[in-house]
Amino acid sequence: MELESSDLIAEAERCEAYAKKLREAVAIRGGSQAKATPPTRAPIAPAKEKRVAKSNEPPSPGEREIQVVEYLKSNPQPKTIAEIFRGLGLPRGTVRSVLKRGKDKFEKDRQKRWRLISPPAKPSTPAKQE
Repeated sequence: MELESSDLIAEAERCEAYAKKLREAVAIRGGSQAKATPPTRAPIAPAKEKRVAKSNEPPSPGEREIQVVEYLKSNPQPKTIAEIFRGLGLPRGTVRSVLKRGKDKFEKDRQKRWRLISPPAKPSTPAKQE
């Protein structure tokens, strides 16, 4: 519902009339100011400072990935998502997200168990002959 300009002006006039009655009532009761001044606007609060990470902040996604990698290194048998999140004490969605994003680090077998992908062996370089 959109208000018209005339409606807004009429509402402002009603508010001003009510404020005038309140000032008169204060003056009749012996208020400290016979003519009360209209209230001033509150000062604008300064902008909030940028949020700084605290020690109790949750780990970043990179830290979660490291936790999953370390867990799978220490448990060489393939693990289900349930085994991983229970073993680490992390939320199921967090573990799932880490595994899905790390396609270059993790692979899933047919039984939906996850394991680390072995890094490719570096080709040996032949010794230089003089």
